[in-house]
Amino acid sequence: MTFWIPRGSSDPNTYRLPIGADACVGPEGSEFVMGGVIVGAIADALQRATGKPLLWVTSQFVAAGRLGDEITIKLDLPENSRRIVQAGAILESGGRVINVARAALGGRTGPSLQFAKMPNVKAAKDCPVKPIDLGNLPNNLVDQFERRLAFEDPDAGVEHLWFKSVADHPVDAGQLAIIADFLLGAHPVTHRGTSLDNTFRLHNIVPTRWVLNETKISGTSDGVAHGSLNMFAEDGTLLATASQTGLLPRN
Repeated sequence: MTFWIPRGSSDPNTYRLPIGADACVGPEGSEFVMGGVIVGAIADALQRATGKPLLWVTSQFVAAGRLGDEITIKLDLPENSRRIVQAGAILESGGRVINVARAALGGRTGPSLQFAKMPNVKAAKDCPVKPIDLGNLPNNLVDQFERRLAFEDPDAGVEHLWFKSVADHPVDAGQLAIIADFLLGAHPVTHRGTSLDNTFRLHNIVPTRWVLNETKISGTSDGVAHGSLNMFAEDGTLLATASQTGLLPRN
């Protein structure tokens, strides 16, 4: 079982996510679960409970889960099955709410169109490795991914960054949700910021080892940053989009 996939329980609408080092970031003694892992776990739990593919999930980070916690995911599902399911989730740890989410799952027959185009960048193997922070703890969440920098322009708030699971886990909604949460790491000013929310929209899943984040930091004001990103497979297929608001790191 991968670190973002929650375990079932006797209640079909309740899942449990034990938090190990591979789900966490932060300095030694203050490790906390990265928000993308929470969103990935919500996506996986909802897909398993409904049997339908994720369309979107928006998540509000209320408090941080910590290393060693067991997070309870309580799903709010409609009683009647529909083609499109509107659902919710509340996540708790130690009796406190740490996350509130809403989501939609399902689909219907229609044309498959893609208007967002992958930027013209080098293949991941031809791009340099993005350096890991000096304070990074071994085997934490950052260590679960190989990252290759294809392009960056801090003056424009733009970064194009390739991601690949070190363990070669197949790309799915949960893994993409985790990769999307690296949004604030795309700029020196927003790096190590604190996510307030994360909205993740799934477009398509195709076989790919590498995922390209095309990230755009829209701007910062009053200690808050806003940004968005597109996620592409190696063949240019749009996999997902995401947006986020975060608090800038304290000086």
